[in-house]
Amino acid sequence: MAWPPVKNEPDKNAQKLPGVSIIICARNEAKNLRNNLPKIIQQQYPTDFEIIVVDDASSDETIQVLEVLKQTCTTLKVLQIKEKKRPGKKYALEQGIRSARYDWLLLTDADCSPASPFWVNGMMQHSTNPATEIIVGYAPLKVAGRGQSNLLFFLQYEAAYTALQCGAFIVAGIPYMGVGRNLAWNKTIFEKNKGFSAHEHVVSGDDDLFVNSVANRENTQLCLLPGTFMASPAPADWQAWLRQKRRHLSVGNLYRPVHRILLGGTALTHTLHYGLGAILLIWGHYFFLTLICYFLRMIVVWPISLRVFARLKEERLALLLPFWDGLLAVWYGTFAPFFIWGKNNIRW
Repeated sequence: MAWPPVKNEPDKNAQKLPGVSIIICARNEAKNLRNNLPKIIQQQYPTDFEIIVVDDASSDETIQVLEVLKQTCTTLKVLQIKEKKRPGKKYALEQGIRSARYDWLLLTDADCSPASPFWVNGMMQHSTNPATEIIVGYAPLKVAGRGQSNLLFFLQYEAAYTALQCGAFIVAGIPYMGVGRNLAWNKTIFEKNKGFSAHEHVVSGDDDLFVNSVANRENTQLCLLPGTFMASPAPADWQAWLRQKRRHLSVGNLYRPVHRILLGGTALTHTLHYGLGAILLIWGHYFFLTLICYFLRMIVVWPISLRVFARLKEERLALLLPFWDGLLAVWYGTFAPFFIWGKNNIRW
């Protein structure tokens, strides 16, 4: 299998890395497992690791695909849930965690594809710090085989911007979430905090709500090695993206108060900057002062964004930052409040 060239590969000869249990919950994912699971199986890791795939009551050929792959991979463990117990994937994930052999758990999804055979190695480089209990990785959107439409560009920009914001909060010592497509945590912290019991009534939030409740300055690290990126497919259209965002944002009102204040303040100031600026320009008063304020902000924001997006290998997305930044303000002001404070009745 051909891998793309990877720069800044993690140390392939590291000997002090822990054993890892990779957990994937799959529901009707036969095609994705057939395409992506071999890349997980072929990971190069100097210590023992296992792959646990939980078939969450699939009705397609998921279990047959897994049984075939299991014949050639001794590290693959398959758990089958024949009848779905409750909405969402928390139950399936809990079963995978309970059966995990190792203390470090590395989570991803069946539709995700690692950037290199050093995904596990690179993520686990951060586990050598005794205080580390959570490792947050980056999950960009796939573009292979699809045209570069305005929709896809914006979806990629929004995903990269979310990663930028999440990473900035981690670096600042205020971690507030992680994305389950590329996320690791220690089994001990999961058991110590009684798993998902604090938000068991919520359908989604198996990744960000748990991280939000247990992450702190000392126990959370950010991994941005290019070889550890875990790509996932972009939604097919605006409607699919809005459904996805609704699922993600509907748990925002359950974050810690300090995180809600900081994230809400970030979104509010972003929206007000453009909203009030547009009003003043239309009104005709303070025209030049409004333009000066806009350009001063852009002079600060654009170079910083270019630098961070380059770290994420997404430089092209920052080239049209003034346009996407304005569109993001429209998103914040129009749709995000409804999703954040709406009812959480999402199905998985």
